[in-house]
Amino acid sequence: MMRPLVHLIAAFVTLGLVLIGCTQAPASPTPTASKASVAPASAPTAAPAVAPTTAPTKQAATVPAVAFPEKDKAITIILPFAAGGGSDLLVRAMAPQLEKDLGAPIPIVAKPGAATQLAMSELVKAKPDGYTVSIATLVTTAVTYLDPERKATYTGKDLTHVANLAVEDMVINVKSDSPWKNLRDITAAAKAAPNKIRIGTTGLMGIGHLAGLALQQEASVEFAYVHFEGSGPAATALLGGHVEATCTGGGAAFSQVKSGAVRVLGYLDDQQSSYFPDVPTITAQGYKLVMPAAYGLLAPPQTPPAIVDRISRAMKAALEDPSVKQRMADVAFTPRYMDPAQYASYWAASEKQAEPLIKLAKTQSQ
Repeated sequence: MMRPLVHLIAAFVTLGLVLIGCTQAPASPTPTASKASVAPASAPTAAPAVAPTTAPTKQAATVPAVAFPEKDKAITIILPFAAGGGSDLLVRAMAPQLEKDLGAPIPIVAKPGAATQLAMSELVKAKPDGYTVSIATLVTTAVTYLDPERKATYTGKDLTHVANLAVEDMVINVKSDSPWKNLRDITAAAKAAPNKIRIGTTGLMGIGHLAGLALQQEASVEFAYVHFEGSGPAATALLGGHVEATCTGGGAAFSQVKSGAVRVLGYLDDQQSSYFPDVPTITAQGYKLVMPAAYGLLAPPQTPPAIVDRISRAMKAALEDPSVKQRMADVAFTPRYMDPAQYASYWAASEKQAEPLIKLAKTQSQ
């Protein structure tokens, strides 16, 4: 009896061990569990890819919450010229639309002097909070710091570019009874008689002077320059026969052209002017030269990008308003908006264009 009992107990023990082994077998998927633990490692990899995308989106959404402009807090626009000129009419035409868009008064303060240098000197010292900005012109404003003799207290790096607003054709004018019909005619005359064809400008190393020098350089000729205090005296000298031509802004010449007293030989742009539709661009006349007078807006150094962008967008909207376009047409200005990045790039290219012309102006005036 004992023997069968022993065998029976042994069988139960063996069966128990088998059952225990079976119940522990599922523990073998531990490697599967470790594979599952690798999956979270791929999640963090995906998460950072989402985080940078999400972060800038949130940041971009919160940047305008800079609360600019504060309600009814004035944004002053410095005018670097005397009141009444083309740039003054331009900014005053835009002011009502800017006030609506920004919800702030836009006073315009004239700070004429030293070919915009006085205004720029004040601008760079202003608080960089968007409440003080200034009109600027190319290449006139760039000359103020590119010419070391001007001893400007700022450089181009101190100027924050907000937007380019408009351009004005730089035109080469002659009296209507002049034998010259186009730019080829006047450059041929200058080649035949170096330094004899007198061109009136609005000032030494002003935009008109540098534009004339640019044409001179492109055509490989040499003009003589007579500088006046503004486009009015230059036009009077032209009509009186004291100079053979003038290089001035198209706005100043527009009324004289319409009256038939003056003929435009060409203008320094590659885009057809609506104000002189019968006159080919300078590039169409075979010269690789573009140099309009460009009017834009600058802010003090270190002005936050979000504020710059807000003002720039308001400028763009104002330029699209029909009443602003009409006021600009009255002074022969052409809207040509550039955003901050485009304007900064255009400004840098204008500096490069102006530097050799400044050197040439100094050499030729000696």
